[in-house]
Amino acid sequence: MSRAETAVLDATLSPPVRRYVAQVADALPAGCRLEFMQSNGGVADAGHFQGKDSVLSGPAGGLIGMAKVGRAAGFERLIGFDMGGTSTDVSLYAGAFERSLDTRIAGHRIRVPMLGVHTVAAGGGSILRFDGGRLLAGPESAGSLPEPASYRQGGPLTVTDANLMLGRLQPDCFPAVFGADGQQPLDAETVRAAFTAMAEEVNATLGLDYGPERLAEGFLDVAVEHMANAIRHITLARGVNPADFTLVSFGGAAGQHACAVANRLGIGTVLVSPFAAVLSAYGIGLAERRNVRQVAVEQRLADWNSAEGEWSGANPSVRRTALLRYRGSDTTLGVPVADADTMAAAFHAAHRERFGFADPGRGLICAAVEVEIVSGGGEAEPLPGLAKTPDRAFARRAVFLGGAWRTTALYRREDLVTGQSIAGPALIVEAGSTLVLEPGWQAEMTLRGDPLLRGGPASLRRPDPTQPDPTWLSLFNR
Repeated sequence: MSRAETAVLDATLSPPVRRYVAQVADALPAGCRLEFMQSNGGVADAGHFQGKDSVLSGPAGGLIGMAKVGRAAGFERLIGFDMGGTSTDVSLYAGAFERSLDTRIAGHRIRVPMLGVHTVAAGGGSILRFDGGRLLAGPESAGSLPEPASYRQGGPLTVTDANLMLGRLQPDCFPAVFGADGQQPLDAETVRAAFTAMAEEVNATLGLDYGPERLAEGFLDVAVEHMANAIRHITLARGVNPADFTLVSFGGAAGQHACAVANRLGIGTVLVSPFAAVLSAYGIGLAERRNVRQVAVEQRLADWNSAEGEWSGANPSVRRTALLRYRGSDTTLGVPVADADTMAAAFHAAHRERFGFADPGRGLICAAVEVEIVSGGGEAEPLPGLAKTPDRAFARRAVFLGGAWRTTALYRREDLVTGQSIAGPALIVEAGSTLVLEPGWQAEMTLRGDPLLRGGPASLRRPDPTQPDPTWLSLFNR
């Protein structure tokens, strides 16, 4: 069924994709080379770019960028945490990219090679609401219209507004591009009034004493748990301990929640790329040219004949992978093409590492063989122009952290110097994002110019068992 769905998807997407490609090509100078990012993690010449290869091309670019900057900083085991306006994409990298053959998107199973990216509906624009018993963050989003309440378009309260309410976003550090004239700052007054009104509703319904700050913090707790669960899905649910990885934070909204997400998962190291707000585009610029082809085999591995030489070869730019599965299972794992015994041993070892067990006596099926040709690409370069002498905080503001207002230092990222260390709580602001350094965390500027955060897991606030609490009801429900 997935092959038929894939064919329908490609037939639907390819015509508008080709029209778009033609429009872009016509606007470029003659002789200009035009390439497009694919869901499999590589760029392809415009003439070979198909609709089915575009489905997750943006998140794939983020995974490439995450791996490039993580390796450049000296880390090989990485969890990508990409939070934008409408969703959060999480991914895993342990020295190699994971690629899935079958992917389910919007209820449809698509059989196209794609990098392993898991998406949840949690972003800066996720709408906040009280349903009479629980606090809910998303999955609905304010989108580009009407946008968050603070954007002066009459929109609903969102995760972005909760950060503004708590001082995690500062209006004078945010571009003044809102309002009818496009020159107004974020509207903090409207946000406070909306949270105050909702807190009164919560209190009247449940007989509590929620203030607007506690309400906003409760909504952030719910959103953070949703994002942490997405990472558990690609780690703990597969027998992988997230604490063994470095969290790479990117996307315009990730910096406000990275420490909190890491706390929930027991992760002690967070890397924040200076290109965090545009890391997907940066990754596309560094991506290799990849041509991936898969051939369905669906035969017993015992019948494999490697002597034919069709899949053999030692060219390092050509990668040959057999996708194997146990008989009766639909979960495939990729192993390098070799003789049948070598591939069986590699599969059992990979299955034991992934799922905690192996069954060597069970028959293996070769579902497909994949050939990938890789060329070109680039590596992340250090940022030029870092400050030469340490700069002090340019301001101190009240920020609501850990249930209380705290005097918090504000720094500009471009003013920080290599080796400079900052203790939380602090805000590190730049043109495209704001980084919230929570209490108990420290930030140090690496030689490359990346803020590297280190800290210990913080205890989650405990509920009061004597009264209902809409925040904890949502957290327990997850």
